[in-house]
Amino acid sequence: MSGPKIKRLYYSMNEVCEISQVGAHTLRQWENKYPLNPAKSQSGRKLYKPSDLEIIKKIKQLTRQGYSETIIHHILDPNDHSYPEEKFISKKGDKSILHEVRQELMEILELLS
Repeated sequence: MSGPKIKRLYYSMNEVCEISQVGAHTLRQWENKYPLNPAKSQSGRKLYKPSDLEIIKKIKQLTRQGYSETIIHHILDPNDHSYPEEKFISKKGDKSILHEVRQELMEILELLS
């Protein structure tokens, strides 16, 4: 007999690694590259919210689909301009390419939401 599923407020790094099938080393790298900010317990252990777990799953999916770090970063946080837009502009300076890429990213973001 099983009761109702209890919703967790936080997950440990080991639990996140097990659930997402992402190694701890990779997870630490992603914390530096993407908008992942796990909380810390009083003992210094990282605590991930369910929303963090969802972001990790999205990163894994997008990585497997072959998206670059820059594209993934823009999908996860389109308002963060720490990645220069010049990476999306052709050598001729054609800004229409940037517009097309942004449109595609917004469509992908809507699909993922």
